[in-house]
Formats: sequence, structure tokens, C-alpha cells
Amino acid sequence: MRIYFMIILIGFAFSSCQNTSTSEEETDKKTKVEKTVLEKLDWKLESVGNLEDGTLGTKVSIMVNNQTIELGKVSGQAEKLDKASYSNSDVPEEAKTAVKIWMGDLETVFYAMAADTEIVVFEGGIDEGSAPDFNYMYKEVKRITIK
Repeated sequence: MRIYFMIILIGFAFSSCQNTSTSEEETDKKTKVEKTVLEKLDWKLESVGNLEDGTLGTKVSIMVNNQTIELGKVSGQAEKLDKASYSNSDVPEEAKTAVKIWMGDLETVFYAMAADTEIVVFEGGIDEGSAPDFNYMYKEVKRITIK
């Protein structure tokens, strides 16, 4: 009876060790993916001349690991935001990168967050002439799985 109990106990101990290493491997993989992504995460902002409505436009794309994904064309001029200005546009501190496109009182902001093995891109904006509290309303626009 004691032998059976010892065998069962050793089996539980062995399976616990295996689960820990798998969990550690998954964590290591996520960390490596995030580090690789962050080294190769950037915006591509291209002036596209006049849009259909006659305004000057910018084509906004995000580059992830040598892959360029177009997010859309937006009226206005673009600039990358530095971390210090994130709070001015209600961008979360955890965002990995952000860009702002503005034209007059209209402002559109894109930012990217790392989520496990994905990059999640959000878009939002305000019309400063119509909102006294200038709240940005963000929505998810793209999920990019990192390979």
C-alpha cells in the first residue's frame, strides 16, 4: 500500500514540475514576442494630397515585424506622439506607440497596445469645437497576430 501511495505522490510531483516549465516557456515566448515586436513597431505616415472631400490627407499604416498594415486615410497632418504627451490625448500609459492627425479643431489619434502575441490598434478623436470637456472616444480598429 505504501508503495502505491509513493508512486502516486511521485507522479503528482512529476506532473507539477512539467506544468511549471510549460508555463515558464509560455511566459518566455510572450516576452520574446513582445520584445521583438517593440523593436520593429512603428508608424508609416504618408501625405496623400487631397481626399474626396477636398481636404489634405494622411494615409496611416502601422509597421509590425517588416509587415505594413494600412489603417486608413484621415484628413489632416500627422505626427508621432512622445510618451510625455499621451495624457493630453487620453492615450493609456501602457500604449507602445501613438500618432496624432489634426486639421483645424478635428483630431484623430491612433495608438497600439501589446496583448500577449498580438498588437491591438485603437482609433479615436475629438472635435474641439463641439465638446467642452474634450473626451476622446477610442475603439479597437485592428488586431495583428504576431507570427
